[in-house]
Amino acid sequence: MTDIVIYGAGSVGRLAEQIIDDINREKKTFNLLGYLDDDIRKQGSSLNQLPILGDINWLSENPRARVVIGFSAPRQKKELVQRLRRAKHQYFSTLIHPKTWIGKRVQIGEGSIIYPGVHLDVDIRLGQFTLMNKLATIGHDTEMGDFVTVSPGVNIGGINQVGEGVEFGINSCSIQHLQIGAWSTIGAGAVIIRDVEDHAVMVGNPGKMLRKQTD
Repeated sequence: MTDIVIYGAGSVGRLAEQIIDDINREKKTFNLLGYLDDDIRKQGSSLNQLPILGDINWLSENPRARVVIGFSAPRQKKELVQRLRRAKHQYFSTLIHPKTWIGKRVQIGEGSIIYPGVHLDVDIRLGQFTLMNKLATIGHDTEMGDFVTVSPGVNIGGINQVGEGVEFGINSCSIQHLQIGAWSTIGAGAVIIRDVEDHAVMVGNPGKMLRKQTD
């Protein structure tokens, strides 16, 4: 089995633990060693009977352990991955829940987490460190950049081009043939019917830009 640690002892990390357990029920795949977390108050304690082993420094002594990122915020995910790569850590695992429906010719980037009930149509490419939450659906021929987060119940239409770091709020959706700009935020329940600019915050039905975000 593959040694793995979850970086982030919060809610996404706990859900990653559950997905690992469910994968292992189907086929023994991962040996979950515990959690890593930058909060010094958590280090040395335990979560769900798993140890919180330390922070990024633990990996220097365990360089072969694979990491899964237990964060949902796209910028937080990217910042941690950059730190890990600067520290020369290069092993990341992808978690795909057994109850995911995956069509033909679907590519899922390294370090991604796919929750149960997700539906991925044919000819899709998901970037690295994508988080696909429960009951989300992605239409055919859609491409996503790295560090995208898709919340529960999202429905992304076919032939969408989704930039790096986009975050889709709960139950938001988009029609087909759209460009959704990098580091934009699609608010909960928003209905996107036009292309979205980079760094835009979109709300409402139909979706309108509330403001631009700064880096």
